Amino acid sequence: MRVPSSLMSSIIDQQLAVVTDRLSRLQREISSGIRIQRPSDDPAGAVRATNLKTGIALVNQYRSAVDDSTLWLKTEDSALGSIIDLTRQVREAGLRGANPQPDGTREALGKQIEALRTSLMQVANTSDGLRYIFAGHKTMTVPFEVNAGAVTYAGDDNVKHISIGAGVTLELNHSGADVFNMGGAADATLPDLFATIDALTTAVKTGDQTAATTLVGDLDQHLTRITGIRAETGNRLMLVELSGQQLDESKLVMNELLSNTESTDLAQTLVELKNQEILFQSATFVASTLGQNGVLQWLR
Repeated sequence: MRVPSSLMSSIIDQQLAVVTDRLSRLQREISSGIRIQRPSDDPAGAVRATNLKTGIALVNQYRSAVDDSTLWLKTEDSALGSIIDLTRQVREAGLRGANPQPDGTREALGKQIEALRTSLMQVANTSDGLRYIFAGHKTMTVPFEVNAGAVTYAGDDNVKHISIGAGVTLELNHSGADVFNMGGAADATLPDLFATIDALTTAVKTGDQTAATTLVGDLDQHLTRITGIRAETGNRLMLVELSGQQLDESKLVMNELLSNTESTDLAQTLVELKNQEILFQSATFVASTLGQNGVLQWLR
Protein backbone atom coordinates (compact mmCIF):
# COMPACT_ATOMS: atom_id res chain seq x y z
CA MET A 1 0.00 0.00 0.00
CA ARG A 2 1.39 3.33 -0.99
CA VAL A 3 1.32 5.98 1.75
CA PRO A 4 1.11 9.54 0.45
CA SER A 5 4.03 11.65 1.54
CA SER A 6 1.68 14.48 2.52
CA LEU A 7 -0.12 12.18 4.95
CA MET A 8 3.12 11.02 6.51
CA SER A 9 4.30 14.60 6.85
CA SER A 10 1.00 15.57 8.51
CA ILE A 11 1.25 12.69 10.99
CA ILE A 12 4.84 13.55 11.88
CA ASP A 13 3.95 17.24 12.26
CA GLN A 14 1.11 16.36 14.64
CA GLN A 15 3.38 14.17 16.72
CA LEU A 16 6.02 16.88 16.87
CA ALA A 17 3.39 19.38 18.00
CA VAL A 18 2.16 17.02 20.75
CA VAL A 19 5.66 16.27 21.98
CA THR A 20 6.66 19.94 21.83
CA ASP A 21 3.61 20.88 23.90
CA ARG A 22 4.43 18.22 26.48
CA LEU A 23 8.03 19.37 26.65
CA SER A 24 6.94 22.96 27.15
CA ARG A 25 4.49 21.96 29.89
CA LEU A 26 7.07 19.85 31.71
CA GLN A 27 9.66 22.62 31.53
CA ARG A 28 7.13 25.08 33.00
CA GLU A 29 6.34 22.62 35.77
CA ILE A 30 10.02 22.25 36.66
CA SER A 31 10.77 25.99 36.56
CA SER A 32 7.65 27.03 38.49
CA GLY A 33 7.27 24.00 40.74
CA ILE A 34 3.55 23.96 39.87
CA ARG A 35 2.08 20.84 38.32
CA ILE A 36 -1.30 22.24 37.33
CA GLN A 37 -0.60 24.96 34.78
CA ARG A 38 -4.06 24.76 33.19
CA PRO A 39 -7.34 23.26 34.42
CA SER A 40 -7.09 20.61 31.71
CA ASP A 41 -3.88 19.27 33.28
CA ASP A 42 -5.96 17.93 36.21
CA PRO A 43 -9.61 19.14 36.30
CA ALA A 44 -10.37 17.72 39.76
CA GLY A 45 -7.08 18.99 41.15
CA ALA A 46 -7.65 22.42 39.60
CA VAL A 47 -11.05 22.71 41.34
CA ARG A 48 -9.53 21.60 44.64
CA ALA A 49 -6.67 24.11 44.27
CA THR A 50 -9.11 26.93 43.48
CA ASN A 51 -11.19 26.15 46.56
CA LEU A 52 -8.09 26.02 48.73
CA LYS A 53 -6.83 29.36 47.38
CA THR A 54 -10.23 30.90 48.10
CA GLY A 55 -10.08 29.53 51.65
CA ILE A 56 -6.55 30.86 52.16
CA ALA A 57 -7.59 34.31 50.91
CA LEU A 58 -10.48 34.31 53.39
CA VAL A 59 -8.17 33.26 56.22
CA ASN A 60 -5.79 36.10 55.27
CA GLN A 61 -8.71 38.52 55.43
CA TYR A 62 -9.69 37.29 58.88
CA ARG A 63 -6.04 37.36 59.99
CA SER A 64 -5.77 40.98 58.94
CA ALA A 65 -8.86 41.75 61.03
CA VAL A 66 -7.35 39.86 63.96
CA ASP A 67 -4.10 41.84 63.72
CA ASP A 68 -6.01 45.12 63.59
CA SER A 69 -8.20 44.07 66.52
CA THR A 70 -5.17 43.01 68.54
CA LEU A 71 -3.55 46.43 68.10
CA TRP A 72 -6.80 48.17 69.04
CA LEU A 73 -7.48 46.04 72.12
CA LYS A 74 -3.91 46.26 73.41
CA THR A 75 -4.04 50.03 73.03
CA GLU A 76 -7.41 50.18 74.80
CA ASP A 77 -6.24 47.87 77.59
CA SER A 78 -3.17 50.01 78.20
CA ALA A 79 -5.24 53.20 78.23
CA LEU A 80 -7.79 51.73 80.64
CA GLY A 81 -4.95 50.68 82.93
CA SER A 82 -3.67 54.26 82.94
CA ILE A 83 -7.17 55.62 83.59
CA ILE A 84 -7.56 53.31 86.58
CA ASP A 85 -4.14 54.26 87.93
CA LEU A 86 -4.75 58.00 87.55
CA THR A 87 -8.22 57.75 89.09
CA ARG A 88 -6.79 55.89 92.08
CA GLN A 89 -4.23 58.67 92.54
CA VAL A 90 -7.05 61.22 92.42
CA ARG A 91 -8.93 59.16 95.02
CA GLU A 92 -5.89 59.08 97.32
CA ALA A 93 -5.48 62.85 97.10
CA GLY A 94 -9.22 63.33 97.62
CA LEU A 95 -9.18 61.00 100.63
CA ARG A 96 -6.47 63.14 102.20
CA GLY A 97 -8.48 66.24 101.41
CA ALA A 98 -11.55 64.71 103.09
CA ASN A 99 -9.66 64.97 106.38
CA PRO A 100 -8.69 68.20 108.16
CA GLN A 101 -5.70 69.80 106.42
CA PRO A 102 -3.91 73.17 106.60
CA ASP A 103 -4.80 75.66 103.87
CA GLY A 104 -1.48 75.16 102.08
CA THR A 105 -1.90 71.39 102.04
CA ARG A 106 -5.46 71.67 100.68
CA GLU A 107 -4.25 73.95 97.90
CA ALA A 108 -1.40 71.57 97.03
CA LEU A 109 -3.78 68.60 96.98
CA GLY A 110 -6.16 70.54 94.73
CA LYS A 111 -3.36 71.31 92.27
CA GLN A 112 -2.27 67.67 92.33
CA ILE A 113 -5.80 66.57 91.43
CA GLU A 114 -5.92 69.17 88.62
CA ALA A 115 -2.64 67.83 87.20
CA LEU A 116 -3.99 64.28 87.35
CA ARG A 117 -7.13 65.42 85.54
CA THR A 118 -4.95 66.89 82.76
CA SER A 119 -3.14 63.56 82.42
CA LEU A 120 -6.49 61.79 82.37
CA MET A 121 -7.59 64.01 79.46
CA GLN A 122 -4.52 62.99 77.50
CA VAL A 123 -5.26 59.31 78.07
CA ALA A 124 -8.91 59.84 77.14
CA ASN A 125 -7.69 61.00 73.71
CA THR A 126 -5.49 57.94 73.18
CA SER A 127 -5.09 56.79 69.57
CA ASP A 128 -3.48 53.75 67.98
CA GLY A 129 -1.66 56.06 65.58
CA LEU A 130 -4.60 56.35 63.21
CA ARG A 131 -7.84 56.22 65.23
CA TYR A 132 -9.02 57.58 68.56
CA ILE A 133 -9.83 54.62 70.79
CA PHE A 134 -12.58 56.21 72.91
CA ALA A 135 -14.53 58.05 70.19
CA GLY A 136 -17.11 55.38 69.37
CA HIS A 137 -17.58 55.36 65.59
CA LYS A 138 -16.07 58.85 65.24
CA THR A 139 -12.55 57.48 65.35
CA MET A 140 -11.07 60.39 63.37
CA THR A 141 -12.48 63.00 65.78
CA VAL A 142 -10.69 64.10 68.95
CA PRO A 143 -13.25 62.84 71.49
CA PHE A 144 -12.54 64.97 74.57
CA GLU A 145 -12.09 68.72 74.77
CA VAL A 146 -12.27 71.39 77.44
CA ASN A 147 -14.92 74.03 76.85
CA ALA A 148 -15.49 76.80 79.40
CA GLY A 149 -13.55 74.78 81.96
CA ALA A 150 -15.70 71.65 81.57
CA VAL A 151 -14.79 68.48 79.64
CA THR A 152 -17.10 67.74 76.71
CA TYR A 153 -17.39 64.62 74.59
CA ALA A 154 -17.41 64.87 70.77
CA GLY A 155 -17.57 61.13 70.07
CA ASP A 156 -20.64 58.90 70.10
CA ASP A 157 -21.71 55.83 72.06
CA ASN A 158 -21.66 53.40 69.11
CA VAL A 159 -19.86 50.08 69.31
CA LYS A 160 -17.62 48.79 66.52
CA HIS A 161 -18.08 45.16 65.41
CA ILE A 162 -15.48 43.15 63.55
CA SER A 163 -15.52 39.68 61.96
CA ILE A 164 -12.54 37.54 62.98
CA GLY A 165 -13.72 34.16 61.68
CA ALA A 166 -16.58 32.34 59.99
CA GLY A 167 -19.62 33.30 62.03
CA VAL A 168 -17.47 34.98 64.71
CA THR A 169 -18.25 38.68 65.24
CA LEU A 170 -16.65 40.62 68.07
CA GLU A 171 -17.54 43.88 69.81
CA LEU A 172 -14.27 45.72 69.56
CA ASN A 173 -14.46 48.98 71.48
CA HIS A 174 -15.82 50.73 74.53
CA SER A 175 -16.96 54.25 73.77
CA GLY A 176 -15.67 57.19 75.76
CA ALA A 177 -19.26 57.83 76.82
CA ASP A 178 -19.32 54.49 78.66
CA VAL A 179 -15.78 54.62 80.00
CA PHE A 180 -16.09 58.11 81.48
CA ASN A 181 -19.90 58.03 81.97
CA MET A 182 -20.37 61.09 79.81
CA GLY A 183 -23.95 62.29 80.03
CA GLY A 184 -24.68 59.43 82.41
CA ALA A 185 -24.28 56.90 79.56
CA ALA A 186 -23.22 54.12 81.93
CA ASP A 187 -24.87 55.31 85.19
CA ALA A 188 -27.46 58.05 85.13
CA THR A 189 -27.18 58.52 88.91
CA LEU A 190 -23.48 59.43 88.73
CA PRO A 191 -21.72 62.50 87.26
CA ASP A 192 -19.13 61.80 84.59
CA LEU A 193 -15.60 61.09 85.78
CA PHE A 194 -14.26 64.54 84.85
CA ALA A 195 -17.15 66.35 86.55
CA THR A 196 -16.57 64.20 89.63
CA ILE A 197 -12.90 65.13 89.69
CA ASP A 198 -13.65 68.84 89.16
CA ALA A 199 -16.11 68.78 92.03
CA LEU A 200 -13.58 66.98 94.22
CA THR A 201 -10.94 69.60 93.40
CA THR A 202 -13.27 72.35 94.60
CA ALA A 203 -14.23 70.41 97.74
CA VAL A 204 -10.60 69.76 98.68
CA LYS A 205 -9.50 73.37 98.09
CA THR A 206 -12.39 74.80 100.11
CA GLY A 207 -12.08 72.24 102.88
CA ASP A 208 -15.58 70.80 102.33
CA GLN A 209 -14.85 67.44 103.93
CA THR A 210 -18.40 66.12 103.60
CA ALA A 211 -18.51 66.77 99.86
CA ALA A 212 -15.00 65.36 99.44
CA THR A 213 -16.00 62.15 101.22
CA THR A 214 -19.07 61.76 99.02
CA LEU A 215 -17.06 62.38 95.85
CA VAL A 216 -14.43 59.83 96.89
CA GLY A 217 -17.30 57.35 97.09
CA ASP A 218 -18.33 58.37 93.56
CA LEU A 219 -14.77 57.72 92.39
CA ASP A 220 -15.01 54.23 93.86
CA GLN A 221 -18.06 53.60 91.66
CA HIS A 222 -16.18 54.89 88.63
CA LEU A 223 -13.25 52.64 89.44
CA THR A 224 -15.49 49.59 89.82
CA ARG A 225 -17.10 50.26 86.43
CA ILE A 226 -13.85 50.98 84.59
CA THR A 227 -12.17 47.92 86.11
CA GLY A 228 -15.07 45.84 84.77
CA ILE A 229 -14.66 47.43 81.33
CA ARG A 230 -10.97 46.58 81.35
CA ALA A 231 -11.80 42.97 82.23
CA GLU A 232 -14.08 42.84 79.17
CA THR A 233 -11.26 44.22 77.02
CA GLY A 234 -8.92 41.55 78.38
CA ASN A 235 -11.42 38.81 77.55
CA ARG A 236 -11.84 40.16 74.03
CA LEU A 237 -8.09 40.30 73.55
CA MET A 238 -7.77 36.69 74.69
CA LEU A 239 -10.47 35.63 72.22
CA VAL A 240 -8.81 37.53 69.37
CA GLU A 241 -5.39 36.01 70.08
CA LEU A 242 -6.93 32.52 70.22
CA SER A 243 -8.70 33.14 66.90
CA GLY A 244 -5.38 34.25 65.42
CA GLN A 245 -3.73 30.99 66.46
CA GLN A 246 -6.58 28.96 64.98
CA LEU A 247 -6.41 30.92 61.72
CA ASP A 248 -2.65 30.35 61.50
CA GLU A 249 -3.15 26.61 61.99
CA SER A 250 -5.91 26.51 59.36
CA LYS A 251 -3.75 28.40 56.87
CA LEU A 252 -0.85 26.02 57.49
CA VAL A 253 -3.06 23.00 56.75
CA MET A 254 -4.57 24.57 53.64
CA ASN A 255 -1.17 25.59 52.30
CA GLU A 256 0.07 22.04 52.76
CA LEU A 257 -3.00 20.64 50.98
CA LEU A 258 -2.54 23.16 48.17
CA SER A 259 1.11 22.21 47.80
CA ASN A 260 0.22 18.51 47.67
CA THR A 261 -2.46 19.25 45.07
CA GLU A 262 -0.60 21.40 42.58
CA SER A 263 3.12 21.10 43.30
CA THR A 264 5.40 19.24 40.92
CA ASP A 265 6.95 15.86 41.82
CA LEU A 266 10.38 16.90 40.60
CA ALA A 267 11.92 13.43 40.27
CA GLN A 268 8.95 12.03 38.34
CA THR A 269 8.70 15.12 36.14
CA LEU A 270 12.41 14.96 35.25
CA VAL A 271 12.01 11.34 34.15
CA GLU A 272 8.98 12.25 32.05
CA LEU A 273 10.89 15.20 30.56
CA LYS A 274 13.75 12.94 29.55
CA ASN A 275 11.33 10.50 27.85
CA GLN A 276 9.66 13.35 25.97
CA GLU A 277 13.06 14.65 24.84
CA ILE A 278 13.85 11.21 23.41
CA LEU A 279 10.50 11.16 21.62
CA PHE A 280 11.13 14.66 20.31
CA GLN A 281 14.56 13.68 19.00
CA SER A 282 13.10 10.59 17.34
CA ALA A 283 10.26 12.56 15.72
CA THR A 284 12.71 15.19 14.54
CA PHE A 285 14.93 12.53 12.99
CA VAL A 286 12.00 10.95 11.16
CA ALA A 287 10.82 14.34 9.95
CA SER A 288 14.32 15.11 8.70
CA THR A 289 14.47 11.77 6.90
CA LEU A 290 11.09 12.43 5.29
CA GLY A 291 12.27 15.81 4.17
CA GLN A 292 15.06 14.10 2.26
CA ASN A 293 12.53 11.71 0.68
CA GLY A 294 14.48 8.79 2.12
CA VAL A 295 11.61 6.97 3.77
CA LEU A 296 9.06 8.22 1.24
CA GLN A 297 11.20 6.87 -1.57
CA TRP A 298 11.38 3.51 0.24
CA LEU A 299 7.61 3.47 0.86
CA ARG A 300 6.95 3.93 -2.82
